[in-house]
Amino acid sequence: MNEIASKLNRRVTIKRRMLFDTDGATSECWEPVCTVWCGVNCSSFRRFLYADAVNYENTTLFTIRYRTGITPDMRVYYNDTPYAIVGIVDPNDGHRELHITATTDLDVGA
Repeated sequence: MNEIASKLNRRVTIKRRMLFDTDGATSECWEPVCTVWCGVNCSSFRRFLYADAVNYENTTLFTIRYRTGITPDMRVYYNDTPYAIVGIVDPNDGHRELHITATTDLDVGA
């Protein structure tokens, strides 16, 4: 188990979207589910054109200890940046860790 613990050296908060009704208007907020230790590995960075604007997207792999209840409709918040979860894997179905692949759009002043 120390092999996993040694690479979990960053903190992230996983949040879920909550909708609520305020005077007939629907609003949303992101409510914390858990704050956990994780490993962070930037796996790709790409530049793309969308709506006549240059955009940048960062795909990151977050590794956390295994836990149930993490779903793709949640977000990972790392360094105050929200990452949309695009994939969750339990390597070898070992129930020791989860690999969470998530993306964020970056504003790098293009």
